[in-house]
Amino acid sequence: MTDLYRDAVYFNQTSLSNIRANIRKYVDYVITKEWDFPHEESRRIEANEILLTLWKNYEKVDLKDERSKIWYTQTISKLDSLMNARLAREYYSWENLGSMMWSILILGAIITICFMFFFSLDNLRLQMLMTSLLTVYLAFMLYLVFALDHIFAGTVQVTPRAFEESIAIFDRLDANT
Repeated sequence: MTDLYRDAVYFNQTSLSNIRANIRKYVDYVITKEWDFPHEESRRIEANEILLTLWKNYEKVDLKDERSKIWYTQTISKLDSLMNARLAREYYSWENLGSMMWSILILGAIITICFMFFFSLDNLRLQMLMTSLLTVYLAFMLYLVFALDHIFAGTVQVTPRAFEESIAIFDRLDANT
């Protein structure tokens, strides 16, 4: 995002203004409206419309000199990367472990705990302590799998911090332009 914003300076003033305005609009939209609701189709459609407008802004860039053409080629490649990253973020927000996989994980944990009783120790307290520690460990691992499976929601989640940092970078680039 910040590369696209920075590289817009190599195009004419109208293109520069339009491209930067749309990049800011997209980043702001992702932070304020889309991030917390990745499953809502209407929010994805609106973000895609902002990106479509950005693509149209690039179509209107006046390629009058060789330098602009070189930057344009590089910028389109970066815009493609942005679109790929967006799609990956969308797909990852939809994906999660199915009920079959959760059944296998939970059943495996239960079987593992039950196996502890086949290896009995003479000291019952030590046996119970070891079984308890294993149970806590397996419960923590299942929680970790759950948290990582729901990466855009819950206690352990990906935040829009990179997008928020982009706005600060945009402000610094605008101050220098």
